[in-house]
Amino acid sequence: MNMSGNSRYIDTEGKIQCAFMELLGKKSLNAVSVSDICTMAHISRPSFYAHYDDINDLIMHIEQEKSSYIASIFVSSDTLTIESFELYLKYILENKLFYKAYFETRNNTKITGAIMEQYANANHLSDSYKLRFHMNFFMAGIRAVVYDWICNPDSASIRTVAELLYRQYLAFMS
Repeated sequence: MNMSGNSRYIDTEGKIQCAFMELLGKKSLNAVSVSDICTMAHISRPSFYAHYDDINDLIMHIEQEKSSYIASIFVSSDTLTIESFELYLKYILENKLFYKAYFETRNNTKITGAIMEQYANANHLSDSYKLRFHMNFFMAGIRAVVYDWICNPDSASIRTVAELLYRQYLAFMS
């Protein structure tokens, strides 16, 4: 039986994710359907729904896997540096198709909020309402800047965007 955790289940999940990523290279997120994914992955619709509720759920599962690397950048040192933001941006660029789709979804605050919470905890920042407000504001700004940058790749270099985000981070922390 194809149960969560067995090799067949894991193989099907991989096929779904690979098909989704390949489709993102050919179509916009709004044009990708569950049927498209199933056809490309050579699976049935019930197989897709055994793994994910919908395409947004698929995106969130992929992001949860990818966020561990991003979280390691943000919590690996006592303070963030321009180089931290460069690593983040390089990773985003390496996974551009996925992150463009991810930033287009409305449900992308949970993961980035969790990353900021990890950063606040690692750096012993208080959990006040004011801090949470600023963190949400800052993360929304990062998402907006990075989304604009990956949609307009010729607009600025990784270093330029990293410097911009770093300056905003410094302003946020003061």
